[in-house]
Parts: sequence; structure tokens; C-alpha cells
Amino acid sequence: MERGLPVELSLQATWRSQALSLSAKGATTPKAASLADLARRRSEAQGQFFTPDWICKGMWALAAPAMAQIFEDSGRPVAVFDNSVGSGRLFQMASPNLHSLYGVDIDGECIDALTADADAAGFTHEFIEAGLESVSASGFGVAIINPPFGLHLQHPEMKPYPSTTYGMFGPNTSAWSHLYALDQALAAAGVVVALLPTSAATACYAKERLHAELILPLR
Repeated sequence: MERGLPVELSLQATWRSQALSLSAKGATTPKAASLADLARRRSEAQGQFFTPDWICKGMWALAAPAMAQIFEDSGRPVAVFDNSVGSGRLFQMASPNLHSLYGVDIDGECIDALTADADAAGFTHEFIEAGLESVSASGFGVAIINPPFGLHLQHPEMKPYPSTTYGMFGPNTSAWSHLYALDQALAAAGVVVALLPTSAATACYAKERLHAELILPLR
């Protein structure tokens, strides 16, 4: 991102091709027929709902000044991280000359499509098929995330973040997905822009981790 580049110019590019054809599991999984059916739907959807474009553009715009400063200081593409990358919607405004892209997702079809698109566009990148609870992340300039909300994660190699609790594998092996994703992003990157449920604000304020809060309208 060049110094002085207007934010609106950073929102016009899209490089995804194969990833554009993908649909989120949350959008294609049949609705629950009853309260007893909610567990089935949640399991099948895996918390996957792709971020609407208008939110993607807003989140990218929030991160743009920090990315511009990092690029100016380093002279290198800014390493951008998403720990639930899905079809890469939060990366759609990226440029291979200005950004390197890194993401994790449990959906192998998304990872394959993003990898092919990023290769074709000329990005430096790494996309991994894995759950965010099973990976270590560090060294990124910016993280832009919209993690799954309200999923109960458990893994023996989870990091001891503020969000972790005692789980089936012992201490610090259990956490709610959105809070763990936030902790992971904060540990991995200098600047984080996150889309979270309003219920997460209390936890963020309690741990003095929230710099600014924007409440999105219902659309």
C-alpha cells in the first residue's frame, strides 16, 4: 500500500476466482426442524458463514492505515493473517505487491481454491487446512478475522491464552471459538480487526484488549 493511497482505492481489487464459486456451509445446511435438531445443524455448518462484502470492505478500511504504515516502515508486503479464512472474502481487496496472505480453515475445498487463486494472482501466501485451535501463529503485521461464534473448541495443543479453560485434555485445552480466535490473532499480529458477537465485548473490556468498538447495523 503506497503512502497516501486513498482507502477507497484499496477496496476495488478482487483476485479470487475459484473461491468466488464456493458457498458457506451455514448457508447450505438445512435449517433445524426443532430445538433438538440444532446440534445437528451446528455440527454440519461448522460455524461457517462467509462475511458479507460490505463488512469485508469496512474491516479492510479499518486496517488500511496500519497496513500503509507497516509497508512504509518495512518496504515489504504486509503479512496479513486470518485464522478462519473460509473463501478468503476478508482478503479480496489485497494486492500481491502490497500484501502477503496467510490463513487457516478446516474446509479443504476453501483452502484448495484460495491456494490456486493466490498462485495465479502472484501472492506470497500460505493457506493451511486445519482448525485454528491446532495451529501456532506469530509474526504477522495485521490480522483480520471473522471467526466462528460459540463453538466449543478442545485440543491438546491449544495455547494458554486468557480464553482457555480446563478441558478434556487438561488445563488450557478448551475455549469458545470466537474468544480463542481473538486471543490467537492478538498474539500473532500487531494490529487486529475482528468481527465478534456483541457478547464478546464484556470479555474484551475486562481484559483491556479492546481499542475501539463498532456496532454493526442489522441488514
